[in-house]
Amino acid sequence: MKGVVLSLPVKSRQKNVNTKFLFTGAKRNLFLIFNALFFTAGIIWGAVVELKADEAFLLNMDFLFTTNLDSRLEESFLSTFMAHFASNFIFFCAALFCGLSPFGVGLIPLVSAFKGFGTGLSAAFLMSTFGLKGLGFYIVVVLPGTFVFSLVLLYMGNESMRISLKIAKAFFAQGEEILPLSKFVRRYLFRCTWFLLMSAAGALVDMLLWSFGSKLFF
Repeated sequence: MKGVVLSLPVKSRQKNVNTKFLFTGAKRNLFLIFNALFFTAGIIWGAVVELKADEAFLLNMDFLFTTNLDSRLEESFLSTFMAHFASNFIFFCAALFCGLSPFGVGLIPLVSAFKGFGTGLSAAFLMSTFGLKGLGFYIVVVLPGTFVFSLVLLYMGNESMRISLKIAKAFFAQGEEILPLSKFVRRYLFRCTWFLLMSAAGALVDMLLWSFGSKLFF
């Protein structure tokens, strides 16, 4: 008597593999996805706030975000680089110190949200003030450097939440020994060095585009 071989259709097996792959990838990058969601919510929040914000509020936000175009266009090469790097450095330090805190795992998404807030605020400001010219200026001049640093901050937030969770376990649940924890901290600080260099690269992109690309619009 011949045996009967039962097998799932190829498409069904492929679908199961793809679903498992997506689930595993999402679980592995859960903190990154979480930060990206907060960042996106911050963009919406910033765009909505700009619609009701007065001029004084926008001027006060200019040290972190692009909300005063006149002063930015008058800056020299070095001043442009320093202004954008200083803004990036503030967010970098916030993510760094949150990562070294047992409470940082709950605070880092707020850092991502605030960066998203500034991104939405700047985009809405330029478009509401200058219309299509402002939109073009944002896409060509502002967005590239913002995109570079936003990716840096999201990936740094991912690393910061991981190490913060380990520190929290060591403090509250005693789930980590001191030696392995110090090893993870050293690895985290080494990676943050690369994040800092990428932050500077984002500021360099901003400097070049603001110095040369802005002339296409203003």
